[in-house]
Amino acid sequence: MIRIRYLYGSPTSSYLICTTPRSGSTFLSEALASTGVAGRPEEYFQQLATTGQQRRPVDYLGDDVVAAELPDEFGAPDGDFRVELMFDPRRFASFGDYATWVIGTATTSNGVFGAKIMSVYVDGLAQGLREALGAGAPGATHEVLAAALPRLRYIRLVRSDKVKQAVSLWRAIQTWQWREDAAPGPIAAAAGQGLRYSFPALDRLRRGLEAEEAWWDRYFDDAGVRPLVIHYEEFAGQHDRAVRAVLRHLEIPFEEEWALPSPTMRRQADTLSEEWVARYADDLAAVEAGEPA
Repeated sequence: MIRIRYLYGSPTSSYLICTTPRSGSTFLSEALASTGVAGRPEEYFQQLATTGQQRRPVDYLGDDVVAAELPDEFGAPDGDFRVELMFDPRRFASFGDYATWVIGTATTSNGVFGAKIMSVYVDGLAQGLREALGAGAPGATHEVLAAALPRLRYIRLVRSDKVKQAVSLWRAIQTWQWREDAAPGPIAAAAGQGLRYSFPALDRLRRGLEAEEAWWDRYFDDAGVRPLVIHYEEFAGQHDRAVRAVLRHLEIPFEEEWALPSPTMRRQADTLSEEWVARYADDLAAVEAGEPA
């Protein structure tokens, strides 16, 4: 028996923005939401299949790098204080109830559902959906997602420069602040320390981001799907073109001369980020030459 309810009727069209951290996905999501016809994409699904919770700094970096490079405050065993409570399924009696709320919240009046998701959370989402759908739920991950989200299509957002992406992610991890217009995260306040460069952290994050992109490659190959691909480097300066491409991909009618609103977010990169990118390149060259970083 299906235990996901469609409060306002089943969506007529669904999509997932498939991406990796610090790729501009929040910017794209806000741009799409501002149209009023492309769902309300947010990162609703942030549960690891292994823990049922959001990943912690140790999940990004490993125990060794966390112990060496981050203050003691990052050693909290659960990280519950970092979870956006609105997107925590544990406030509902079951994942089916949470999925019901998400689908109702993320679907605009024209029947379009939208959400964004990181690769590491896809298995957790599929696990929750299998439980919610009950007996007869498909076994393959892409099939169970399609069973819960009608006419599911995919938008893949890729940031090509993985070093810059790793720098952005390292900065966010140090403060637990993921957007410029947000208040400083609780970790930043607790640590009371400024941002600091770390070659081990950046190298681990760069390789992790590359692995996450490879995961998405395998997922789409297994699903036999060709997603609409948007590159961060192009989207950042021409968001209206990317939004129109998404609307066409989803077959959402719109007027070509329609003036799209501009998202309020600003890019967080600055001279410090550029300095770290250059420093990382020098350190990586030294390591590859057999010298200490």
